[in-house]
Amino acid sequence: MRPILKSLAASSLAIAASLAATAVPVTARADVPDADIKAVSQSTNQFAFDLYQKIDSASGNIIVSPYSIDTALGMLDVGARGQTHTEIAAAMHQPQLAPADFQAAMGQLVQQFQAAKLKPSQTPQAQDTHNTGYELHVADALWGQKGVVWLPTYLDAMKSSYAAGLQSLDFTKEPVARKTINDWVSQHTADKIKDLIPAGAISDDTRMVLTNAVYFKADWSRKFKAEDTHDGDFHADGKTDVVQAKLMNLNARFDYMETPAFQAVRMPYVNDAVSMIVILPKANDGLPAVEKTLDAQSLDKIIADFRNNQVNITLPKFKADQTLPLNKTLADLGIKTAFTHAADFSGMTGSPDLFLSSAIHKAFIAVDEDGTEAAAATGMMMNTMAIMVPPQAINFTADHPFVYMLTDSKTGVILFIGRVENPTTPA
Repeated sequence: MRPILKSLAASSLAIAASLAATAVPVTARADVPDADIKAVSQSTNQFAFDLYQKIDSASGNIIVSPYSIDTALGMLDVGARGQTHTEIAAAMHQPQLAPADFQAAMGQLVQQFQAAKLKPSQTPQAQDTHNTGYELHVADALWGQKGVVWLPTYLDAMKSSYAAGLQSLDFTKEPVARKTINDWVSQHTADKIKDLIPAGAISDDTRMVLTNAVYFKADWSRKFKAEDTHDGDFHADGKTDVVQAKLMNLNARFDYMETPAFQAVRMPYVNDAVSMIVILPKANDGLPAVEKTLDAQSLDKIIADFRNNQVNITLPKFKADQTLPLNKTLADLGIKTAFTHAADFSGMTGSPDLFLSSAIHKAFIAVDEDGTEAAAATGMMMNTMAIMVPPQAINFTADHPFVYMLTDSKTGVILFIGRVENPTTPA
């Protein structure tokens, strides 16, 4: 029986305590061309929309961190060879860069996000002195079976590009190993993602678990006032299913654009390092048609067309959490060989005896008057084969289903993407 490489990725946007045992300084190359970073950011966003379209078939709310899953796949791809690498690279839309250059650019993104922490004292905004919080944290780690020898080239790449150190565990002691990793995920997601690895996911054949954690919590640059929140109708199915939701309201200046099919607004958080982009169909039942048009290029067009306007925003408060089994989704994206005995991850150990057994993603988001908190975790198991209001303002009334994205303002990378179909249900 071939050994199992349990590969796990945990991603969330939130700051949490890190474990010293797995903390490794990023040593990403300083000479990465801006064009390479832009190309990788673009490929990451296209992967985000491909992923969204694949999970889009299910009705209801959606919350997922494509950056988390993409990062986990990147860590996995460093050790992939042959057809296994070809399929992962294609699904990730990897640009035409040398492998070392691609990983260096990925490392720069990780480095930028890890350096994005901002203390309250560093967010001086005279007009918004009530804004106090901005936290962003990205972390990666490797968990390897005690006694297994990993190629130094693979471990070096994990350290330099993903700041992922190796910690040895004894996977034959499943409860202890699973708790150790789950505790790491929980700590790096401010306890929002718990029990990422379910009982039974780790076995005696487990050889490695890869984890990626991202946590985000920030105040709006312009907060909603709680006294302006009111109960109102939300057309949950875009037609006849009307629910009572908590609708927030704010009239201020925001980046805004519209097409005949939809309106879009960009709502920045403090420091303007991350923003929420909300895409609202003009027709109550227009979301399915709008979703089909979304890709990396259309997002670039939306951002390019943004103009600062006075916008009267009505947005529901909502929370969502979701657990997504990813085996079929990744296979639908073209990653098939990795899940079979034909998988080749010889770049990890020097021997093609590992395969991806399962992949799981968990995500969480909460949006209210003060701001947003979001977290996500992705698990991939590999087994041995074995202001002043002017007279007129643009109305942006999100009282029917819409798409939203949390995007990094510098790189444009989509950290989270989701859909609100019913703000009164958790998922």
